[in-house]
Amino acid sequence: MKNKDNNKMIKETNKPLEYNPTQADLTHAIRKADLKYAELTEKLKGTKTKDKGTLQMVQERAIAAVDKHFYSLGYYGYTEDFPRGPIDKIYKKSVYNAETGQYEPKVWNIDVKGINPNANYKPAFKPRSDKKFLERDKSLNRIVAIEYNGTIKFIPGYLESYKNLKDLYITIDS
Repeated sequence: MKNKDNNKMIKETNKPLEYNPTQADLTHAIRKADLKYAELTEKLKGTKTKDKGTLQMVQERAIAAVDKHFYSLGYYGYTEDFPRGPIDKIYKKSVYNAETGQYEPKVWNIDVKGINPNANYKPAFKPRSDKKFLERDKSLNRIVAIEYNGTIKFIPGYLESYKNLKDLYITIDS
């Protein structure tokens, strides 16, 4: 009899279950990403763009910035294990669809690119197109995140040409 009452109570509340990270986990992850970003920024000060080891630090710094962006929006972050894979991070979040009354996954497959903060040019925030992998990148719905001094631009990673980008940038705000 007790179980029947509990089931009735769950149905009456009509409140969907929450499948996203807790606020405490998100706060911890954001703080960790901030510390990593600050640490790598400090290490990169005074280095030249072509110095040995800077490319890896710039990449890790960009990943920390993108992590912070997605964690502040409530996403789980997953890292890809393959070093030459098409994406670096996968971010997932459950979003409630009022029409269906169910949670649906929202997934972003992100390839993170960083620009050295000591670069002596204004970046165009455009990736190189690799026509050899266009089909693969389109099937993965690969998004390229380009980070430079805290500014992150998201763009589809499966385009044949990266001209007139202002209309193509993606806004990720939920």
